[in-house]
Amino acid sequence: MDYPISAQLEHLEGEVELGIFVSQTGLPQEVKLMKSSGHAILDDAALAFGRKISFEPALVDGQPVSAWTRLMLRYRLTDVAFERVQWLREVRQEQKLAAAETDSVRFEQHCRRLYTSFAGMQNWAETQSVYAVNDLIWQVVQPALAERWRSFRNEYSALFLLWDDFLQRYPRSALAGRVREDLLKALLDVEYTIRLDCLRSESKARKGLTLLDLIQERLSELGVTSTP
Repeated sequence: MDYPISAQLEHLEGEVELGIFVSQTGLPQEVKLMKSSGHAILDDAALAFGRKISFEPALVDGQPVSAWTRLMLRYRLTDVAFERVQWLREVRQEQKLAAAETDSVRFEQHCRRLYTSFAGMQNWAETQSVYAVNDLIWQVVQPALAERWRSFRNEYSALFLLWDDFLQRYPRSALAGRVREDLLKALLDVEYTIRLDCLRSESKARKGLTLLDLIQERLSELGVTSTP
């Protein structure tokens, strides 16, 4: 059973009951949602699971027959660990789907899943090295952004790049305003960290000036002025 990582990171739990019409060969011919979990992402995952599994067909007088059956799926969290490879795969898939989607409702669904995945990465990043965090980020952001912020890669976790990438890819998303706020906060947070490091270390100060200039430039583009 697939438990979507974006649902895990948002701590979504629930039970989904499916009605499945099973053919004589044990394959699902029709899958219906009988009881919702209350979360569309869990319902969708359950429906997808119900369509791809096989069953032992019902028997009448020893002969297989088509029949309806019920399937209950329970999604429960037990301190789910962040799965780096799964996160990367799901983010790339959602980016691909969002780019190709023409239906506005489904487009927003992809955007919400990306937002949840990006938000969930923040907690994981707190316990990881700069190299581990940025290695993952650089694999999902657009090349132009990766190039612009390359001087950050070995110095500070560039979590703000996830929000910047989202904002540039999906400026018309209903989440754009919220993402802009997250981007500003992330930029100001890392700016504060760099300034403190510059005060504590001469070597950090030399590198920090270039990084601070990059942040100031992006803040200016966003219409925000940071006070040194």
